Amino acid sequence: LPPDLQEIITDYVQGDFREKLIGMWNRIDIEGIQYARDNGYNITDLSPEELVEWKQMSNKVVENYVNDMVAKGYSKDEVNGWISFIQERIEYWTNEQIKAGVKSSTGPDEVIVK
Repeated sequence: LPPDLQEIITDYVQGDFREKLIGMWNRIDIEGIQYARDNGYNITDLSPEELVEWKQMSNKVVENYVNDMVAKGYSKDEVNGWISFIQERIEYWTNEQIKAGVKSSTGPDEVIVK
């Protein structure tokens, strides 16, 4: 695209569309969970203790992923770098969500819709 059209699209995506997109994804998720509850599905929230245990179990999945990627030729440091980047971005965007007051079906108490 020519630079002037790129600028128009970029401005729209970073402005009005960004807010619409944020609201849309969270609304879909919130409505989906409500639909599941209304139709008899059991949604289980983990206690803080269960969440710690769940995270410990998920570490094995991450470890297996790292090993698989190393077997495919990537360095362990490179793969761990990807994972660290993802973890940092999750923390960053969670903090942005809290600051903006964007409600969600999951996450910290400050944003969760129950």
